[in-house]
Amino acid sequence: MSYSVITPYWMSNDPGDLKLANAGDGFILKAVMKVLEPYKCEHIFSSRVPLSQEDINKINSARMLVLAGANQLNDNFSVIPGFNCTDLEKIKVPIVPMGIGINGEDGKNDGMSDETGSIMAFIHRRSKWSSWRCPLTMDYLHKNLPEMSDHFLLTGCPVMFFGEPGKHVPLSEHQPRTVVVTTTTRDKFWRRETQTIDFVHKTFPDARKILSLHQAPRKIKIRKRIKGLLEGNLEHLHTPVALSGYAKRRGFEIFDSGDAEDFLNLYRDADLHIGSRLHAHLFCLSLRKSSFVTYVDERMAGFSQLLQFPICDPGQLGDYMDFDFHICWQNIEAVKPTMDYFVAYLKNELLAKHDLRENNDSAPVR
Repeated sequence: MSYSVITPYWMSNDPGDLKLANAGDGFILKAVMKVLEPYKCEHIFSSRVPLSQEDINKINSARMLVLAGANQLNDNFSVIPGFNCTDLEKIKVPIVPMGIGINGEDGKNDGMSDETGSIMAFIHRRSKWSSWRCPLTMDYLHKNLPEMSDHFLLTGCPVMFFGEPGKHVPLSEHQPRTVVVTTTTRDKFWRRETQTIDFVHKTFPDARKILSLHQAPRKIKIRKRIKGLLEGNLEHLHTPVALSGYAKRRGFEIFDSGDAEDFLNLYRDADLHIGSRLHAHLFCLSLRKSSFVTYVDERMAGFSQLLQFPICDPGQLGDYMDFDFHICWQNIEAVKPTMDYFVAYLKNELLAKHDLRENNDSAPVR
């Protein structure tokens, strides 16, 4: 039997939609589809676009609807923009969160709204288990929905298990031939990202250096930039496009693609990743490669608690290069049985069977 997916990776076809596709969300989507094989994903919908009645009919033609990861859980989480429980009643199949985490930005996880609490209760009336990605997310759920705590499983993100693990070679034992740097170009990003670029430029002069753009830089209109500069706002000089130019002048190639698989192949071929894109970091860890992540917001902190990797100060990156990643591999392996348990539940109870009987097996340790 087949299933449908709602993902933040699937963008609107509206040319006025300013939200750009994020390769990391594509990693999650691909990881979800891989772990649910041999079952087929029949339909994919965007979590940023309201569902039409035709879309809902397609969802109801499959066995379940998977909410594919990312930092979607906030105080006003509604599955689909503007939806409430009455709208969700039109969906007749189980709705299953998989690897979702808290939003992580200031003010987005202060206290769950009553409507979101009702939506969460609705979801769990049809599915015994839901999958959540980090301890901070679990803390938020337990605090806001204590009566539902037994339904939440701490599984990590599917991307943690997506790569084909190779033999880890510490940086102390080899000089990386290819170093990939990722950037997050929102809010006040310039100092963090230029410090990372400068560190790689100076520390690995003989390596091939690549700046990986998970979201293609959007050009700011000249008129808006001039207006900002006249008002004394120097941030208008520090644009995503300008950052790419900064990296080019320091010997970096610029990598961009509309296909998430191209980014995955880039990391498979790299020896070292440094930067602020969380899912590049998680995928590299799944490959058993050295990877160092810099702080953007609390979504990094939740995974740092789970896997025990450092969140790096971009001004002191040299202090982290001898980190022993074996604790991360151990923690990935420690959480994997819970993810396996959850996936087996989906396959055996929601996809393979023609009824929605509960799984009577004992729950895993969470």
